[in-house]
Amino acid sequence: MADWRARLRPASFRGVPFFVEAAERDGGRLTVLHEFPGRTNPVVEDLGSAPRAHSVDAYLVGDDFMEARDRLLAALEEAGPGILVHPYFGTLEVTVSGSVRLRHSTREGRIVRLGILFVQTDSTLTVAEARNEPAEAEEAAAAQVIASSAAFEAAVDVDGVPDWTLESLTDEINRAVDEFRRFDFSFGLLDKVAAFTDLVDALGSGLVELVRLGDFPTRVHDVFAALEDAVASKVDALDAYLTFGAFRGTGIGYLSETGKIADANAAAVEHLFRELAIAEAVRVAASIEWDSLEDALVARGKILAEINSLSETAGDLSYYALASLRAKLYAAVPPEDQALPRLATVTLQATSSTVLLAWRLFQNLAREEEIVTRNRPPWPGFLVASSPLEVLVDPA
Repeated sequence: MADWRARLRPASFRGVPFFVEAAERDGGRLTVLHEFPGRTNPVVEDLGSAPRAHSVDAYLVGDDFMEARDRLLAALEEAGPGILVHPYFGTLEVTVSGSVRLRHSTREGRIVRLGILFVQTDSTLTVAEARNEPAEAEEAAAAQVIASSAAFEAAVDVDGVPDWTLESLTDEINRAVDEFRRFDFSFGLLDKVAAFTDLVDALGSGLVELVRLGDFPTRVHDVFAALEDAVASKVDALDAYLTFGAFRGTGIGYLSETGKIADANAAAVEHLFRELAIAEAVRVAASIEWDSLEDALVARGKILAEINSLSETAGDLSYYALASLRAKLYAAVPPEDQALPRLATVTLQATSSTVLLAWRLFQNLAREEEIVTRNRPPWPGFLVASSPLEVLVDPA
């Protein structure tokens, strides 16, 4: 049998070598002891494996020990996990835990001793950080765009098919593109509206070639992305995206093989536009600063209905992305870290004005603008008695 010393490996951390005089390892199981009156034997609750900690008594020796010391200290003080080559346990991923004990002595020249505690870690696992729901919703929306684009390219067929199926596909896409032209841009910025209109017009030309080259889904998504800048607010953008929920392909139900291709192309166009729209809807909804809990829940319900509807007929490429999108929607709308105001209905007992109502309800005249914006009364200075008005009240 080989000498045990031959099995030891030269020690190093992050590639910086050192010598080991002694090494200890802590581990085992994490347990909690539950003791009960009248019972001799306790109940032991097993919480899993205990951290594996390696205590190492290291040293560096030689005329250049100070330079070697500085290199090792730099490696030990670097943030994050690193690779430790342990003389007895081999290669381990570890993190330096706590302070490093360093000892120089005039009685031992050309040597420095270090006490180091390493804890085995797993870089694939991280301590849960503060959730950023809008960012996670945006990531899920981006994943949905990729999945929907791939599903469209896999489903649509424009090679070697009769001309009438290509014309049918063009008509189907133009129907969807026309939906962009129906949005209300009256309160949008003129330059943003013009840029959006240019993208829409460009999308409506050379359709078959765009599809054949695989550029069509990207061009459609560019239009959806530009829509948010062209309308007056994020709420208006959300409403615009949700209008695509009503868009349906004009599949005829053909029995011939070429007719089935035409129907499949129509279904692919429908899913592409609806799925890209709902991805943008989730992204925008997660970034809106909602006025009330009710507003957020109503919007979430509308988006959820569209996701559920799409999931019923989505293929494998889109289905799982839609499931992730649904989960991120629930996490982000309404935001968990915000106590949103609630909607309440106030019925006036006598003729009043928005100014008097703001003072009577909130003792704050600045709240008048909120009342006017939410209810849009024809005459803010003359509110008729018995008129129901919506107001925001702080959460209990």
